[in-house]
Amino acid sequence: MNLTCLNCAAGLKTISLINPMKYISGNPNSLYLLFPNNSFPEFFLRYQAFYLARKRAIISPNGEILFTIAVDSINKILQIPHCDSLYPFSIEALREIYQKLSFPQRETIFKIFLPKDSQLPKKNTPYPSSMFPQKARHIIFFLSSILGYYLDEWVDEPILGFLSTLSSYEGASITFDYGHFLSYIIHEQFLQLLTEGMFKYSSILMYMFLFFQEDKFPFSMQKLDQQGEPQ
Repeated sequence: MNLTCLNCAAGLKTISLINPMKYISGNPNSLYLLFPNNSFPEFFLRYQAFYLARKRAIISPNGEILFTIAVDSINKILQIPHCDSLYPFSIEALREIYQKLSFPQRETIFKIFLPKDSQLPKKNTPYPSSMFPQKARHIIFFLSSILGYYLDEWVDEPILGFLSTLSSYEGASITFDYGHFLSYIIHEQFLQLLTEGMFKYSSILMYMFLFFQEDKFPFSMQKLDQQGEPQ
């Protein structure tokens, strides 16, 4: 399935989980796969009604499994390359990355992502996202969505921790374990939906539905791999 077609069908915009710096540099050939947090209540309420928790699966009224909220399924749609060593992805893990940085390393984040000649912030986090240029704010917005934040107006330690991995040669080798994080958090959101009345990942479910049900649609779609080649 061509993910450009997915974007068009879902009305969504995405940024690459694999290399967001391609977006910052303006590379037109980048593949953008980080989901915004759009609200589709009619979708997630129906998904919740047909969610089989013990199999982590969305089923049809006939009992057919449409897709699963499993690590392999999420990695497939995100097109995350295979890696034997994945770094934990969570608010806590990202905060730890930032807190381990030296002050010069923290300054490097702002030197890369803030406009040239900008004054470096002197106060502690959080910082207003408005101080960053538009392309950096896009990454902040999408990352806030994935982490389940309600707003993207502030840049805190976890977000700076993620940005730091894009700011150094060492960080470029990190592959985050998005699959386990999203599989767990979506499953927990389903279980708590009736009590909390909030679901933050409806956009991802919409992508998964389209991705794994492409043979059900009356228009042609072609799945592509990470390099844009047909699967």
